[in-house]
Amino acid sequence: MSSTYTSHRPDKGKRRADPTEQTPLLYNSYDPTNTNTDSSSSSPPQLIHDVPSALPSRWAVFRTFLITLGICLSIFILFLIISANDAYSRMHTDPDEVLNNAIKWRIDKMKMINMTNEGVWIRVDGEIGVDGDWIVEYNWLGRWAIRRLGAVSVEPEEVIVRSTAISRDLATIRPPSFNLSLDPTTPTLLSLPILISPLANASVLGQFLKESWRTSTIDLSVALDSIVIRGGRLSDPSWRGSLSLKQNYIVKPIIWNIPPMPFLPSPPEMPSLSSLVSVSNLSISPSLTASAVVDIPNPLHYLNTPPIDFLVSHQLQVAVALAASNQTLSLDGSLPVANATNAAFTVSSRAPNITVPVIGQIGPLNLTKSDNSSNLLSSFLQNYLSGESSPILLVPVIPPSLFPNSTDVIIAFSFPGPSPKPQVLRDVHISQMSIKLKGVVVTKGQVYASGKVEAKVVLPRGMHMDVDVMRVAVDALISDGQGTDDSGSISLSGVDATISRLVDGSWPWPSRGNEKGTPANKGDESRTDDGDLDAPPSRPLPSPLPPRVFARIRPEKWLEASSEEIDGDEEDGTTVIVQSRFQDVPLEVLDGREGIFSGFVRKVLFKGSAVAGVEGVAGVGVTIPGLLGDADGDGQGELLELSGLPFEGSVEIGKNNL
Repeated sequence: MSSTYTSHRPDKGKRRADPTEQTPLLYNSYDPTNTNTDSSSSSPPQLIHDVPSALPSRWAVFRTFLITLGICLSIFILFLIISANDAYSRMHTDPDEVLNNAIKWRIDKMKMINMTNEGVWIRVDGEIGVDGDWIVEYNWLGRWAIRRLGAVSVEPEEVIVRSTAISRDLATIRPPSFNLSLDPTTPTLLSLPILISPLANASVLGQFLKESWRTSTIDLSVALDSIVIRGGRLSDPSWRGSLSLKQNYIVKPIIWNIPPMPFLPSPPEMPSLSSLVSVSNLSISPSLTASAVVDIPNPLHYLNTPPIDFLVSHQLQVAVALAASNQTLSLDGSLPVANATNAAFTVSSRAPNITVPVIGQIGPLNLTKSDNSSNLLSSFLQNYLSGESSPILLVPVIPPSLFPNSTDVIIAFSFPGPSPKPQVLRDVHISQMSIKLKGVVVTKGQVYASGKVEAKVVLPRGMHMDVDVMRVAVDALISDGQGTDDSGSISLSGVDATISRLVDGSWPWPSRGNEKGTPANKGDESRTDDGDLDAPPSRPLPSPLPPRVFARIRPEKWLEASSEEIDGDEEDGTTVIVQSRFQDVPLEVLDGREGIFSGFVRKVLFKGSAVAGVEGVAGVGVTIPGLLGDADGDGQGELLELSGLPFEGSVEIGKNNL
C-alpha cells in the first residue's frame, strides 16, 4: 500500500500580502501572531510622521550658515589685504616709477587769474589718468577692488620749489584737493586754481637766473610736504572714505638743460632786456592815451616742452619814468611820465614770440627848474626825434607781500627810437624875401632880410596829439645856389653822419640853456622888457664852412607863429602848417665870404633873380594839451620847445627885392 508524506510548516496558514503602493514604508513592532495581551503592544501601526523628529533645529542650521560665511569672508579679506599690500608696496616705490608707469597726465592750458597779497593765482586745465592695473600688478582680485573703489581723492600739502644751484627756496605752490578716477580708459579732466607765493626777493631771483644762465642748466628740487590719498571722492561718507594712504616728504629733482637760442648770447654773458624786447606800433591819441605792441622771444618755443598755452588776463600796472642815466636802477632824479598796463595775452610753446599789447596814459608831467626833470624830457625827445634810444625805468606795481624784505622792483630798459628817423620839419619855404643894403660897401651890420617862413611840422607815425605851434626860431646858412654840395648837406631826416661836421661843436644849438628842447615856462626870465622871448644863444659856426655859403641869418627873438592842422599822409602823425614872418633881421655876411655874397648880388642885378639855398636848424615852441599841465588855466598848457630840428629849403630873390 502506498502512502504520501507531507511536511508540516509552523507558519502554515494566512501569509503576509505583497506590498503595494498603499503599503506604509515603516511599521511599528506590532505582530498579528503575537498572543501577548499587553495593551501597550496591541496598538495599531502608526506612520513615522506621528513620531517626534530627530533632525537639527532651525537655529542650528542658521548658526552653521553664519560660521561658513565668516570663514569665506575671512578668506576674501585675507586676499584683499594681500592685494592691498601689493598696491601699498607699489605706492611706496620710487615716485619716478609711479609717475612713469601708473600716471599719465597732460596740461592743456594755464591762465593767470589774479595777483594778491598771498601770491599769484593760476588756473591749470588738463587731464590725468591712473593705471590701476599697474598698481595692483594685474592681480585679478586687486583689479576687482579697484573697480569697486572707482575713484580716490587726492589731498596734497604745500609744495616748496628750491634752487639747488644757489641753495635757496624760491616759491611755494599750494594745489587744492581733487578727485581722481581709477578707470584707465576715462582720464579725469581737471581745472585747478593754484596759488604760487614767492619766498625769495627780487635780488635772489636775479641770482638764480644768472647762475642758471652761467651753467646752462635750471637745477631745481620740488618737495611735497605730504600727500593723502583716500578712497572714494571728496567727502565720500561710504566705506570707501575709510581707506587712506599717506606719503610724507616726497622730493623730486628737476633738471632742465638750456639749449642754445638764437636770440641769446653764449653763457656766461647775460642778455640785456633791451636786446630782447622790441616795441612797435606806438600810437598816442589826442587825449594822450598811448598804445604799443611789445614782442619778447619765447624761450618755451626752444625748450623740449609739450604744447601748452598760458593765458595772462591779469592786468599788471607798470609805472614808466625817464632815467637820470643809463647806469642807474634808482628812482632818484627820474621823471615819471606814464602809467601803463597790459591787455590779455597768450604765451604758447608753439609760437616763437610773446606778443603783449600795452596801453597807458601819459602826463601831465611835473617839470620844475629846481631839478633835472626838464633836461630829462629834452634829452628823451631829442633822442627820439633822432631815432636814438633813451634810458627809462619800469616799476611794476606788485603787492609788497609778494617780495618781502625788498624795495621796489625796478627794471632798466632802453626805449628805442623810431626807424627810420622821423622828418619833423618838411617843405620849408621862404617867400616874399627881400634884402636891404645899407651903404655901398658890404660890411657887417649893413645887410638886413625880411620875409615869410612856411613849413610843415609832421609828428612821427602814430603821434596824433593836438599840437599848436606858437613860435619858431631859425638859425640858417644862406648859400649861392640850391643848397650846398653833398659833403655838407643837411637832410630833413635829422642829424646823421653826412652832417656830423656841421653839428659838431654844439650845433644845432640847444633851447634856452644847455639842453635841447627845454620846455619854456610862461613868465620865464628870458623874456625882454618888450615882452619878446630871447631866441636860443648863438653857437659856433661849423668848421669848415660848407662851400658857397656866404651868410647866416639868426633872429635874436623867437618869432611869433600861427599853425593850422591839415590832413597828412596816413603813414604820418599830426601834420600842421606853420607860418611866421620876420622883418629886418640882420643878415650876417661871413668872414672871407664877401666875394661870394657880392657875386650873388650881381647875379640878381644882372639876371633879374637868383636862387639862394637855405639850410640849418630850427626850434618850435608848441603846446600839447595835457602833457605839461596848465599853470595859468588858459587851456593851452605849458610851452614845450623842440630845437635842433634840421631843415633845408630855397628862396628866389628878384631884383625888386634888393
